[in-house]
Amino acid sequence: MTQIIPETETISEIAELREQIISKRESREVLLEIKKLIPSVNLAGENLMAIVDSFVMQLGFSGIGDRWKQINRKSAQKILIFILNKNLAYAEESIAINDAETIANRFMILFEDNCQFLTNAIFNNNYSRLTEWDSITESTFDTGVVIVSNERIGILWVQDED
Repeated sequence: MTQIIPETETISEIAELREQIISKRESREVLLEIKKLIPSVNLAGENLMAIVDSFVMQLGFSGIGDRWKQINRKSAQKILIFILNKNLAYAEESIAINDAETIANRFMILFEDNCQFLTNAIFNNNYSRLTEWDSITESTFDTGVVIVSNERIGILWVQDED
């Protein structure tokens, strides 16, 4: 059974990135967390949805089982930029687009090439509008990306209220 434990190797980088997001995003309802997977997982042979549900439940959220949507790296990048740049409730700018791109890139770099990317939502307009989602929080709007590599699991998630 895979254990999800605190990440110690990049703890200062994670804290710095979290602070950068919180200082710039108006609503401040942002979760950035990365944990270590012990033992390392074989992404092809593991129950990915169960690992993701276990991770989000450790963070105090609800799992959504088979309703997680697998996406590719490019889509994950676009979603991260969108959720950092816009308030989900009112589509107003939350973080300047250049800053949102920088933060999304810094988060993605923390994960190796062999990763799985998941979200709870469906987007349209080239990932610039949230159309439907399965909430993992109590907020009116919540979405983001969970990344699972062989060694780590991470989440960058936002919540907004109308």
